[in-house]
Parts: sequence; structure tokens; C-alpha cells
Amino acid sequence: MPRGRKRVPGGGGRQSSNYQREVETYLKRLEVINFHDNNGKQATLDKFYQHLVQNKA
Repeated sequence: MPRGRKRVPGGGGRQSSNYQREVETYLKRLEVINFHDNNGKQATLDKFYQHLVQNKA
């Protein structure tokens, strides 16, 4: 007697995960923190996060 659930005809099996988030490394975080300590918030944002846009709420 077969065990478990029957297979669906034409099934593709397990789908791959769709993780899209990229996590910064510890070294990158440390570099940002040290730069912020020496240069301030605005300079840090300009150097490391220039791709971010300010929201006008």
C-alpha cells in the first residue's frame, strides 16, 4: 500500500524561494558606523546611501 500524498500530474515539485533582500556585511556596517562617528549624519548619507530619496510627507 503506497504511503503519503499522491503526486499531482504535471506538478513542478518544490518551488525555489524568492528571497530578494540583500543584507550588508558586518564589515560594511562597521565602516558606516566609523564614518558616521568622524563625519556626521549628512556626510554618511551622501556617501553610503545616495540612492535613497527623501519622502515629503
